[in-house]
Amino acid sequence: MERRLWLELYRVIIALGKTHDFTGLHYSDACIVLVLLWAAVHDRARSWACQLENWHDGEDCPWPRLPSGSCLSRRARTVGVQLLFAQAQDALRERFPRRALKFIDAKPLPVGGASQDRDATCGRAARGQARGYKAHAVFDAAGGVEGWRLGPMSQNEKDVARALLPVALAGAGALYVAADNQYDGNPMFDMVAASGAQLVVLPRSKTPAGLGHRRQSPHRLRGLALAAANPLAAATGMARSFGQDLLHARGGIERRFARISNFGGGLGPLPNWVRRPRRVALWVAAKFLIFLAYEAIQGGPKITS
Repeated sequence: MERRLWLELYRVIIALGKTHDFTGLHYSDACIVLVLLWAAVHDRARSWACQLENWHDGEDCPWPRLPSGSCLSRRARTVGVQLLFAQAQDALRERFPRRALKFIDAKPLPVGGASQDRDATCGRAARGQARGYKAHAVFDAAGGVEGWRLGPMSQNEKDVARALLPVALAGAGALYVAADNQYDGNPMFDMVAASGAQLVVLPRSKTPAGLGHRRQSPHRLRGLALAAANPLAAATGMARSFGQDLLHARGGIERRFARISNFGGGLGPLPNWVRRPRRVALWVAAKFLIFLAYEAIQGGPKITS
């Protein structure tokens, strides 16, 4: 599987890299991205991937020499390399169908308590507090990644969603976005509606008094109505309303985050050489590419409700 995974990544990056101009450069953008991916696939540091003896054979490494660690670090910050990562994610995303339902959530990426990373902040994680970062992602119900963004652990998920969702939903064909109650709020409903979709969340308060005496967005009122219990459930035999079915399907993003972490080369805990936002973001970008390639060669995710 590791071999097939690498060959799929190699094919995509080389094909897209041909559109990049590397006049005057010793190493093309495709070479830089593939060295970074070689390190990420094997969960090794960049310096390990820069050593020719750590590549299996000439088929895996078609170059007679590899960039140094300082060259790799410098080129990883360039627009061309970052653009190639984005192009590869878009190309692999097109392998998956698009559904009208999208999910948004965040995955904590904690660091060790003794870490000297001054950008790793304390915030809410799965079970209490943790220190580190969060990967915020928008997934399609069919399994594709519509977009993602890295943020500090302490940053409110709604703040990141305001920047992520308009970009992720543009041209994605979304009609509904399901999320947990961390995303409940009038501005969030209005922002999703401006992107042409309806946000559906469970309200933070389970009583009608939760609406308060302030003006409520009509989009929030519609979202809460969708999430409410079906008043005709007893008469029709329906266990859930349509909105509750959407919220039930939201568990798909938990399975996506679990799947991205549960294969060799996936997004596991941050290794101790991946620190500071720039390195963490590049590591997460590589892992999302690896995940999409893994799903593509597996024939796509098995979608369950």
